[in-house]
Amino acid sequence: MNHQKRPERLSSEPLTPEQPTSGQLTLDGFQIDPPEPDESELEPPKPGEEAEAQEAEPKPIPPTTDQWAALFKVAKEIRQLEPWNELWSSDLIKIELPEHEEPFFCSTMGMNKECYGVVVYPGYQAFVSMQRLQDADSDIEELTMGCEQICLICNFGDREEVTPVDREAYNSLGLKFRGRNEWVYFRSMLPGRAPWYLDTVEADILIRVLKHYSRAFSFMIKNHLEVDFDNEEILTRFYSPNDKIWLNEVKAFPEGFAYRRLSISLTDELFVQSMLRKKKNNQYLEFDMGFLPVPFRDKRGERPYFSRVIALADRRTGLPIQAELVKDGEETINEILNIFANYIDQSGRPTRIYIRNDIAESYIGDLCRKLDIKLIEGEGVPVIDVFYEGLYDRYF
Repeated sequence: MNHQKRPERLSSEPLTPEQPTSGQLTLDGFQIDPPEPDESELEPPKPGEEAEAQEAEPKPIPPTTDQWAALFKVAKEIRQLEPWNELWSSDLIKIELPEHEEPFFCSTMGMNKECYGVVVYPGYQAFVSMQRLQDADSDIEELTMGCEQICLICNFGDREEVTPVDREAYNSLGLKFRGRNEWVYFRSMLPGRAPWYLDTVEADILIRVLKHYSRAFSFMIKNHLEVDFDNEEILTRFYSPNDKIWLNEVKAFPEGFAYRRLSISLTDELFVQSMLRKKKNNQYLEFDMGFLPVPFRDKRGERPYFSRVIALADRRTGLPIQAELVKDGEETINEILNIFANYIDQSGRPTRIYIRNDIAESYIGDLCRKLDIKLIEGEGVPVIDVFYEGLYDRYF
């Protein structure tokens, strides 16, 4: 992993759209139909709306008062330690809880004086997604990978960042905060979902991990433990069943973990045969999948989601072909197949398709192999990048 000191851009508060837009958008020749941005300040449903919200999806159980008390207590310990004065966000502390098969990786925000807190990545897939975010080589890829994160966050922010839900937790414990970077709030992040409030299971995990994070950092400082973070070392705290004590050791940085991604296989042979009958058209296309990091939701009370952006363009002419905003999941797969089926049916099979990274390959790799289309990764998608820039300028 590259340990260069990168700016910390991870946002931990629930996002709200700054430029709500409805109706069809035309951007650099692409036409898209965005869903309605969520304008409800991301608050829980009002009493009269609870039944409708519960029909949409099971309502998570919020943390108990005891859990809130434990969360704010450990947050206070961390605030007093000020670990961001010693650690960059890439200087990780690994916590191994005996009851969990995979470890938790803790990243410290604040060295760059932008935002302060601790981000907990549960397991190796969350760890790899964090690596990909840190290694992103463009703003567009960084935005996309930022929407793929799996983590729990303890944040020290400002008054304007907290919501009525946060204040309800403060009031239940009689807590008051004043000053910049002093207001404590907690968030959960999942792939394709907006940052949201903790549920009781997440709160329990965050309490235990942050306690051990605090102890590991304190041990490192008090014992002048040298950890060469820049040369693939990591501070690890784990329980020794033989000694029956918790230990803190410097270990090698974990390597060799691949990012497991959904791999789409095309099983409809009739569809494949019908597409193979279409002649090659000697065209070079670009295809990409990103996110629009603006929160949407179908019903009040649901956890907001980020729309998946699917775009297809002509690389040689610089002209757009099609772009869609869809809810990530099965809709994404169906829309991709529709886009390619429509294009091939009308224009024939392209000779090449350029993609940004392996995320796109996992969705259309099998399709391209079966239709004898050459897939090229690593040479950029400049036409689609122009579209993204216009889309982001529209919303931000």
